[in-house]
Amino acid sequence: MLQNDDIQPVYGRGGTVEAWIDDEVVFDMCGRWVAFLDDQAVYNFKGKLLGFYEGGWFRDQKGDAVSFTTDADENGPVKPVCDSPPLPPALDCPPAPATPHQLPVSPMPGLDWSIQSWGEFLMASGTMSLY
Repeated sequence: MLQNDDIQPVYGRGGTVEAWIDDEVVFDMCGRWVAFLDDQAVYNFKGKLLGFYEGGWFRDQKGDAVSFTTDADENGPVKPVCDSPPLPPALDCPPAPATPHQLPVSPMPGLDWSIQSWGEFLMASGTMSLY
């Protein structure tokens, strides 16, 4: 298990913490790895494109915001009032990521919230079935 002071909360549209990000890895609330970042793209560990991470915003493949980090810029929808984050969990050591299946082209960032929840964002490509 890893414990790092650089872990950041990932907030959903309701202002609650839905995940954690540390270095280039996204973890669920229990500290299990669920996705990784490669440049601006977000992939599951099988190499399938989930969406994008730009300017502190996680975006679906259409460019709409799914969630955000505390350093999210103003190129997105109105951010909710955020809850105080809980203590971060101990993080599992992630495996080596697979080679991405496709080289993505990031869409124009939208100013709308996605119709996808955080869980749907991850499950759309089968990430949640990893454990």
